[in-house]
Amino acid sequence: MSEVMEMPLSEVAEWLHRCARCGNCKTVYGIFKPSCPSGEEFKLEAFYPSGRIWIARGIYTGKVRPSRQLIKSIYTCTTCASCTVQCVLDLHEHIVDIIEALREELVRMGVGPTDPQARLAKYIKMERNPYLEPHSKRMELLRRLNVYEKRKADIVYFVGCTAAYIRKEVAEATVRILKECGVEFSTLKEDEWCCGSPLLRIGQVDLAKEIADHNAAAIEESGAIRVLTSCAGCYKTLKKDYPKMGRTVSAEVIHVTDLLAELIAEDRLKFSREIKATVTYHDPCHLGRHMGLYESPRQILEAIPGLKLVEMERNMENAWCCGAGGGVKSTWGGFALNVAKRRIEEAERTGANFIVTSCPFCKTNLNDAYEKFGGLRTVDVVELVLKAI
Repeated sequence: MSEVMEMPLSEVAEWLHRCARCGNCKTVYGIFKPSCPSGEEFKLEAFYPSGRIWIARGIYTGKVRPSRQLIKSIYTCTTCASCTVQCVLDLHEHIVDIIEALREELVRMGVGPTDPQARLAKYIKMERNPYLEPHSKRMELLRRLNVYEKRKADIVYFVGCTAAYIRKEVAEATVRILKECGVEFSTLKEDEWCCGSPLLRIGQVDLAKEIADHNAAAIEESGAIRVLTSCAGCYKTLKKDYPKMGRTVSAEVIHVTDLLAELIAEDRLKFSREIKATVTYHDPCHLGRHMGLYESPRQILEAIPGLKLVEMERNMENAWCCGAGGGVKSTWGGFALNVAKRRIEEAERTGANFIVTSCPFCKTNLNDAYEKFGGLRTVDVVELVLKAI
């Protein structure tokens, strides 16, 4: 019994027996549309939340022996948390907690994660980012944007790996908007490391704690009272996951959409150009369901002259996932693109000209699907704001 209590699953043990396998987690209540990306893709009970909870229960009680054969079922969950909204019992967010605890347990048992996902930890150890891009490139971007100089400010901009290396236009738009609005800010320069979100999603918790220790100390040393992120994953990790690991950030963590909505309300962010287009907004899972931030991105879009916002059938807490989260894209890229394809098709039915989101990782996967399947392109909300200024 003592061995069982040492398992990471012991932290969620009380929830393992509460799933009644009623099936409500599989569909969006009221409109009866699919809610689980992996369940919809693979059509097997083991790929739905209810099946994964039973697997976790079996491993915890010793009735199921963890093996490589279970990896695909457990690691194809995008941790989008749609199931937590649809659950009619009291499991709610604990479903994702169970999945992440199960992955942590498999890592400690030596049977997880998948090889491509395991490389993420190796890359982060080597270059402080999951893309194995030279850490120096992060500084090159900051120098090009003229924000590398040493300075003190109330706001420190935590750029994030995807915006620093893959979606540089998001970081550039964010910086240019802040300068245009007269917002004083600094960055962590070379002291910014990956936030650790990819590690937490795949169960590499020990390394994530080391990363959190470093970033939390760097933020405190900066003297800032607010940490600004333009990535939904960074926002959720810094604001919610760090405290859960006992690594509380000394400053208030805010997402760029909340700050821009503030600047609009204070009349510091003013628009001088019309954008005559119809758009639909894709809620990032880590920003929406995980953190409850739905209104500020929509307030920004509605404030842009000439822009018309239309909603997809599944929106806000019921939004369909982009397909890339939870470490899925690194191993099952085809599955991730299929999920994004369904989201693009839903967006097309609104009559929108393009999709807007507020997460560079969502933008990447949705546009990867666009390149393969066609449909609508996706832009980040900060890009539209910059265009309208």
